[in-house]
Amino acid sequence: MNAMIKMSVLSALVGASGLAAAHGRPDIDFGRQVELLAKIESLPLFGVYAPLGASSGLSLTKEQAEANPAALVTAAPGLKVRVVSAAANLGANIDMMALWPNDSAPTHLIACNEQGSGNVGVQRISLATGTVQDIISSGLTSCDPIEVTPWGTIIAGEENGANGRLFEILDPLATTGVVVTGSGASTATSDPAHVQYRGALGQLSYEGISVLPNGVVSIRGSCFWRGLALVLALGIGAWASSSIGSISCGLNRRASSRLKASMLDSVIPPRRARISMTMRPLAE
Repeated sequence: MNAMIKMSVLSALVGASGLAAAHGRPDIDFGRQVELLAKIESLPLFGVYAPLGASSGLSLTKEQAEANPAALVTAAPGLKVRVVSAAANLGANIDMMALWPNDSAPTHLIACNEQGSGNVGVQRISLATGTVQDIISSGLTSCDPIEVTPWGTIIAGEENGANGRLFEILDPLATTGVVVTGSGASTATSDPAHVQYRGALGQLSYEGISVLPNGVVSIRGSCFWRGLALVLALGIGAWASSSIGSISCGLNRRASSRLKASMLDSVIPPRRARISMTMRPLAE
Protein backbone atom coordinates (compact mmCIF):
# COMPACT_ATOMS: atom_id res chain seq x y z
CA MET A 1 0.00 0.00 0.00
CA ASN A 2 2.77 2.40 0.93
CA ALA A 3 4.53 1.60 -2.36
CA MET A 4 1.39 2.63 -4.26
CA ILE A 5 1.27 5.89 -2.31
CA LYS A 6 4.92 6.54 -3.13
CA MET A 7 4.28 6.01 -6.84
CA SER A 8 1.31 8.39 -6.87
CA VAL A 9 3.21 11.06 -4.94
CA LEU A 10 6.27 10.72 -7.16
CA SER A 11 4.01 11.13 -10.18
CA ALA A 12 2.59 14.27 -8.62
CA LEU A 13 6.08 15.62 -8.00
CA VAL A 14 7.18 14.92 -11.57
CA GLY A 15 3.98 16.41 -12.97
CA ALA A 16 4.25 19.51 -10.84
CA SER A 17 7.89 20.01 -11.77
CA GLY A 18 7.06 19.70 -15.44
CA LEU A 19 4.25 22.21 -15.13
CA ALA A 20 6.53 24.64 -13.32
CA ALA A 21 9.21 24.27 -15.98
CA ALA A 22 6.66 24.88 -18.71
CA HIS A 23 5.82 28.20 -17.09
CA GLY A 24 9.45 29.24 -16.80
CA ARG A 25 9.70 28.55 -13.08
CA PRO A 26 12.76 26.67 -11.78
CA ASP A 27 10.83 24.42 -9.42
CA ILE A 28 7.54 23.86 -7.58
CA ASP A 29 6.66 25.55 -4.32
CA PHE A 30 9.04 24.37 -1.58
CA GLY A 31 6.30 23.83 0.99
CA ARG A 32 4.29 21.75 -1.45
CA GLN A 33 7.38 19.70 -2.25
CA VAL A 34 8.02 18.96 1.42
CA GLU A 35 4.38 17.97 1.89
CA LEU A 36 4.52 15.49 -0.97
CA LEU A 37 7.82 13.99 0.17
CA ALA A 38 6.42 13.59 3.70
CA LYS A 39 3.58 11.55 2.21
CA ILE A 40 6.09 9.29 0.49
CA GLU A 41 7.83 8.50 3.78
CA SER A 42 4.72 8.57 5.97
CA LEU A 43 5.18 4.99 7.22
CA PRO A 44 8.82 5.16 8.43
CA LEU A 45 8.50 8.75 9.66
CA PHE A 46 5.07 8.79 11.27
CA GLY A 47 3.93 5.16 11.46
CA VAL A 48 0.91 5.67 9.18
CA TYR A 49 0.21 4.42 5.68
CA ALA A 50 -0.92 7.86 4.58
CA PRO A 51 -1.95 11.14 6.19
CA LEU A 52 -5.57 12.20 6.37
CA GLY A 53 -6.86 13.69 3.17
CA ALA A 54 -8.30 16.73 4.94
CA SER A 55 -8.94 18.17 8.37
CA SER A 56 -11.74 16.53 10.31
CA GLY A 57 -15.16 18.14 10.16
CA LEU A 58 -16.54 16.01 13.00
CA SER A 59 -18.54 17.88 15.63
CA LEU A 60 -19.53 16.35 18.97
CA THR A 61 -21.79 17.56 21.73
CA LYS A 62 -20.39 18.13 25.21
CA GLU A 63 -22.13 14.98 26.42
CA GLN A 64 -20.67 12.88 23.59
CA ALA A 65 -17.16 14.22 24.19
CA GLU A 66 -17.31 13.59 27.93
CA ALA A 67 -18.63 10.06 27.38
CA ASN A 68 -15.84 9.21 24.92
CA PRO A 69 -13.02 11.80 24.75
CA ALA A 70 -11.12 9.67 22.23
CA ALA A 71 -13.87 10.40 19.69
CA LEU A 72 -12.62 13.98 19.54
CA VAL A 73 -9.58 12.78 17.58
CA THR A 74 -9.65 11.74 13.94
CA ALA A 75 -6.53 9.63 13.37
CA ALA A 76 -4.82 8.45 10.21
CA PRO A 77 -4.87 4.70 9.46
CA GLY A 78 -2.25 2.95 11.58
CA LEU A 79 -2.63 5.20 14.62
CA LYS A 80 -4.40 4.31 17.85
CA VAL A 81 -6.00 6.80 20.22
CA ARG A 82 -6.32 6.51 24.00
CA VAL A 83 -7.25 9.03 26.66
CA VAL A 84 -4.23 9.75 28.87
CA SER A 85 -6.17 11.69 31.48
CA ALA A 86 -9.62 13.10 32.09
CA ALA A 87 -8.89 14.08 35.69
CA ALA A 88 -11.07 16.78 37.18
CA ASN A 89 -8.01 18.88 38.13
CA LEU A 90 -6.48 18.78 34.65
CA GLY A 91 -5.92 22.30 33.31
CA ALA A 92 -8.86 23.61 31.30
CA ASN A 93 -6.71 24.88 28.42
CA ILE A 94 -3.69 22.61 28.06
CA ASP A 95 -1.32 23.90 25.38
CA MET A 96 2.19 22.59 24.68
CA MET A 97 3.40 19.40 26.33
CA ALA A 98 6.77 17.68 26.71
CA LEU A 99 7.47 13.99 27.28
CA TRP A 100 9.46 13.40 30.46
CA PRO A 101 12.20 12.38 30.94
CA ASN A 102 12.66 11.79 27.20
CA ASP A 103 10.82 10.84 24.02
CA SER A 104 11.92 7.20 23.97
CA ALA A 105 10.84 6.05 27.45
CA PRO A 106 8.56 8.69 28.93
CA THR A 107 6.70 8.32 32.23
CA HIS A 108 4.97 11.71 32.32
CA LEU A 109 3.72 14.62 30.30
CA ILE A 110 4.80 18.05 31.52
CA ALA A 111 2.13 20.45 30.29
CA CYS A 112 1.45 24.19 30.09
CA ASN A 113 -2.05 25.41 30.93
CA GLU A 114 -2.75 28.59 28.98
CA GLN A 115 -5.01 30.50 31.36
CA GLY A 116 -4.72 33.51 33.67
CA SER A 117 -2.33 33.94 36.57
CA GLY A 118 -4.95 32.76 39.08
CA ASN A 119 -5.06 29.31 37.46
CA VAL A 120 -2.59 26.46 37.41
CA GLY A 121 0.36 27.11 35.07
CA VAL A 122 2.34 23.86 34.72
CA GLN A 123 1.26 20.29 35.51
CA ARG A 124 2.70 16.78 35.36
CA ILE A 125 0.51 13.96 34.09
CA SER A 126 1.32 10.31 34.70
CA LEU A 127 1.12 8.30 31.47
CA ALA A 128 0.45 5.12 33.44
CA THR A 129 -2.36 6.33 35.69
CA GLY A 130 -3.53 9.69 34.32
CA THR A 131 -2.90 11.30 37.73
CA VAL A 132 -2.42 15.09 37.47
CA GLN A 133 -0.30 17.15 39.87
CA ASP A 134 0.40 20.88 39.87
CA ILE A 135 4.03 21.97 39.46
CA ILE A 136 3.38 25.73 39.22
CA SER A 137 -0.02 26.24 40.81
CA SER A 138 -0.43 29.97 40.06
CA GLY A 139 1.32 33.13 38.93
CA LEU A 140 1.86 32.36 35.23
CA THR A 141 -0.17 34.14 32.57
CA SER A 142 -0.89 32.11 29.41
CA CYS A 143 1.74 29.39 29.83
CA ASP A 144 2.43 28.23 26.28
CA PRO A 145 5.85 26.81 25.32
CA ILE A 146 7.48 23.99 27.26
CA GLU A 147 10.68 22.10 26.48
CA VAL A 148 12.99 19.51 28.01
CA THR A 149 16.60 20.73 28.14
CA PRO A 150 19.56 18.50 27.25
CA TRP A 151 20.73 18.73 30.87
CA GLY A 152 17.46 17.34 32.25
CA THR A 153 15.30 20.29 33.28
CA ILE A 154 12.13 21.91 31.93
CA ILE A 155 11.82 25.36 30.38
CA ALA A 156 8.33 26.94 30.45
CA GLY A 157 7.28 30.34 29.14
CA GLU A 158 4.39 32.78 29.04
CA GLU A 159 2.68 34.00 25.87
CA ASN A 160 1.92 37.33 27.51
CA GLY A 161 2.90 40.19 25.21
CA ALA A 162 5.85 42.27 26.38
CA ASN A 163 5.45 40.79 29.87
CA GLY A 164 6.12 37.15 28.95
CA ARG A 165 8.76 35.39 31.06
CA LEU A 166 10.72 32.12 30.99
CA PHE A 167 11.19 29.79 33.93
CA GLU A 168 13.39 26.73 34.50
CA ILE A 169 11.97 23.82 36.50
CA LEU A 170 14.97 21.93 37.85
CA ASP A 171 13.23 18.74 39.03
CA PRO A 172 9.69 18.49 37.64
CA LEU A 173 8.75 15.24 39.38
CA ALA A 174 9.77 16.54 42.81
CA THR A 175 8.28 20.02 42.48
CA THR A 176 4.72 20.72 43.60
CA GLY A 177 2.53 23.75 44.23
CA VAL A 178 5.01 26.51 43.38
CA VAL A 179 3.60 30.05 43.31
CA VAL A 180 5.09 32.78 41.10
CA THR A 181 4.82 36.38 42.32
CA GLY A 182 5.94 39.80 41.14
CA SER A 183 6.76 40.90 37.61
CA GLY A 184 9.81 41.71 35.50
CA ALA A 185 13.01 41.90 37.51
CA SER A 186 11.04 41.52 40.75
CA THR A 187 9.71 38.09 39.74
CA ALA A 188 10.10 35.48 42.49
CA THR A 189 9.03 31.89 43.10
CA SER A 190 7.99 30.24 46.34
CA ASP A 191 10.53 27.44 45.75
CA PRO A 192 13.65 28.90 44.07
CA ALA A 193 15.53 25.66 44.65
CA HIS A 194 13.24 23.99 42.10
CA VAL A 195 11.77 26.78 39.93
CA GLN A 196 13.85 29.76 38.82
CA TYR A 197 13.01 32.80 36.70
CA ARG A 198 15.40 33.14 33.75
CA GLY A 199 15.34 36.89 33.21
CA ALA A 200 18.47 36.85 31.05
CA LEU A 201 16.37 35.58 28.15
CA GLY A 202 14.27 38.74 28.17
CA GLN A 203 10.53 39.36 28.13
CA LEU A 204 8.29 38.78 25.10
CA SER A 205 5.26 36.75 24.11
CA TYR A 206 6.87 33.28 24.03
CA GLU A 207 5.34 30.62 21.81
CA GLY A 208 8.08 28.11 21.08
CA ILE A 209 11.45 27.09 22.49
CA SER A 210 14.19 24.80 21.20
CA VAL A 211 17.25 24.01 23.31
CA LEU A 212 20.33 22.62 21.56
CA PRO A 213 22.86 20.31 23.26
CA ASN A 214 25.47 23.09 23.19
CA GLY A 215 23.14 25.31 25.20
CA VAL A 216 21.94 27.62 22.45
CA VAL A 217 18.23 28.42 22.83
CA SER A 218 16.01 29.32 19.89
CA ILE A 219 12.93 31.28 20.92
CA ARG A 220 9.77 32.03 18.96
CA GLY A 221 7.81 35.03 20.12
CA SER A 222 4.43 36.42 19.07
CA CYS A 223 5.24 38.54 16.02
CA PHE A 224 5.35 37.69 12.31
CA TRP A 225 7.23 34.41 11.96
CA ARG A 226 7.30 34.77 15.76
CA GLY A 227 10.68 36.48 15.63
CA LEU A 228 13.80 34.77 16.91
CA ALA A 229 16.12 35.35 19.80
CA LEU A 230 19.22 33.37 20.62
CA VAL A 231 20.96 33.08 23.93
CA LEU A 232 23.69 30.88 25.29
CA ALA A 233 22.70 28.63 28.17
CA LEU A 234 25.60 27.89 30.47
CA GLY A 235 24.08 24.95 32.32
CA ILE A 236 21.78 24.56 35.28
CA GLY A 237 21.27 27.87 37.03
CA ALA A 238 23.70 29.82 34.83
CA TRP A 239 22.42 31.76 31.85
CA ALA A 240 23.92 34.63 29.87
CA SER A 241 22.11 37.02 27.60
CA SER A 242 23.34 37.60 24.07
CA SER A 243 24.11 40.79 22.21
CA ILE A 244 21.15 41.09 19.86
CA GLY A 245 20.79 43.34 16.84
CA SER A 246 17.52 44.47 15.32
CA ILE A 247 14.41 42.34 14.93
CA SER A 248 11.60 43.69 12.77
CA CYS A 249 8.19 42.23 13.61
CA GLY A 250 4.62 42.92 12.62
CA LEU A 251 5.20 42.35 8.91
CA ASN A 252 2.26 41.90 6.57
CA ARG A 253 1.08 38.29 6.65
CA ARG A 254 1.45 38.01 2.90
CA ALA A 255 4.96 39.35 2.89
CA SER A 256 7.79 36.85 2.85
CA SER A 257 10.61 37.37 5.29
CA ARG A 258 14.20 36.41 5.80
CA LEU A 259 15.93 35.93 9.09
CA LYS A 260 19.69 36.13 9.29
CA ALA A 261 21.37 35.16 12.53
CA SER A 262 25.15 35.00 12.75
CA MET A 263 27.38 34.09 15.64
CA LEU A 264 30.24 36.56 16.03
CA ASP A 265 33.81 35.54 16.74
CA SER A 266 35.10 32.44 14.96
CA VAL A 267 36.45 31.12 18.24
CA ILE A 268 34.12 31.66 21.18
CA PRO A 269 35.74 31.40 24.61
CA PRO A 270 33.92 29.08 27.02
CA ARG A 271 30.93 30.69 28.76
CA ARG A 272 30.91 33.68 26.38
CA ALA A 273 29.06 34.38 23.16
CA ARG A 274 27.85 37.35 21.17
CA ILE A 275 25.05 37.07 18.64
CA SER A 276 23.81 39.55 16.05
CA MET A 277 20.55 39.32 14.17
CA THR A 278 18.61 41.07 11.45
CA MET A 279 15.14 40.40 10.09
CA ARG A 280 13.73 42.10 7.02
CA PRO A 281 11.08 41.42 4.36
CA LEU A 282 12.16 40.14 0.98
CA ALA A 283 11.18 41.96 -2.13
CA GLU A 284 7.79 40.78 -3.38
